[in-house]
Amino acid sequence: MPGVLLWGWDDTNKVWVKLQVDADGLVKVDMSAINLNDLGDVSVAAPADDDLFYYDDATGLWKSRKLEDADIPAGIARDAEVTADIATHAAVESAHHTKFTTTEHDVVARHPLANLDPLVCSEAEADGKVSTHAALTTGIHGVGALHAAGFHTAGQAVSKVIWKDAPAAVLDIDNQATSIDWTDLDLTAATSANAKFAILWMEFTVGALGASDWSTFYLRKNGTAATTPFWQMFHNWPDWFKITTVFIIGMDAGQVIEYKLVLPADANTAYITIHCLGYIE
Repeated sequence: MPGVLLWGWDDTNKVWVKLQVDADGLVKVDMSAINLNDLGDVSVAAPADDDLFYYDDATGLWKSRKLEDADIPAGIARDAEVTADIATHAAVESAHHTKFTTTEHDVVARHPLANLDPLVCSEAEADGKVSTHAALTTGIHGVGALHAAGFHTAGQAVSKVIWKDAPAAVLDIDNQATSIDWTDLDLTAATSANAKFAILWMEFTVGALGASDWSTFYLRKNGTAATTPFWQMFHNWPDWFKITTVFIIGMDAGQVIEYKLVLPADANTAYITIHCLGYIE
């Protein structure tokens, strides 16, 4: 666009100069057409307070203004104000601030009962129901309590049988020629403190009996008056006849039973061996 007049800043001479656009479209400076002496000094007005840029005459550069505090509109917060607002906000102890700093984290707070669903029982109600349940003595509760105690009342069909790994010898009468009156037989070492019955194996042998005589061996629970004989040997049985048997006998609270041997005057010697195979609690 020939003939278009443009102006450009000559930084060397610190003046505005005319620029000419030639027919070829290039911008050129026709220095011959410029008389620098005629231009005189270029005066740049001092920047106003609201100017963002100003001309620095010493450097010949346009520079951005640094806004001073007074230049900032009142509606824009300053650094100090922002810092103070943040500190104030962080110190607030209400609403969500308290929720995440004390109530739910640092201090455990219980919800009031009024906040519970009606179908959810309170701690006191739960304790009461547990106590009531624990106090039941019927059905499985009664059986379980008796079983835990190790013995059962009449009508309870629950018991525990303990078989020993190896039989324990509890009585050994050898070559006995005279009768023995009621004598305690302590089964504590072979049973348990909760045992009520002993499972015993016995071998009873008598050498020989006179005409019309018999020999009797008794066993009973300690402290009872029953004297019903358990085993008898008769005179018409072969000499050295042997009885071998297994039986169950009740014991007292101290796991003690009693035995008694009756031999006639003309009887030969007797041999009695008893082993404990197990017991019932």
